[in-house]
Amino acid sequence: MLFLCDAMLAKLAVWLRIFGYDCELASDEESDDEILERAKIEGRIILTRDKALARDKRCVLIPYDDPKKQMEFVKKRFNLVIPNEPVFRFCSRCNGRLVKDGSKWRCVDCGQEYWKGSHWRRISAFAQHLNNT
Repeated sequence: MLFLCDAMLAKLAVWLRIFGYDCELASDEESDDEILERAKIEGRIILTRDKALARDKRCVLIPYDDPKKQMEFVKKRFNLVIPNEPVFRFCSRCNGRLVKDGSKWRCVDCGQEYWKGSHWRRISAFAQHLNNT
């Protein structure tokens, strides 16, 4: 399942990436027509807070401001499988592919590095919360 979040859903895009989902983020400069065309070309489902954009059948209106509530909504709406730990597949910053580099993972696009740090427990706790809702 491929997602495209509008610019208002940047934190939701990060959560989706952390849990292993391919999620692009539209820029503030992209028009609604450009977002719709991009989704069509790339075969993505558009997640949006924009009611006008959500009128298109390829879009899903996200009814919450809180990123964690947004993630709960998307999980239920699409019946997503949420792993108990972060998945090092997509860069949470740019959605680039991650490659194993010793005890770390590195994004092939932006160079961001990831490792099992103190944030790991918080992410795992949120995953458990999602799986219990």
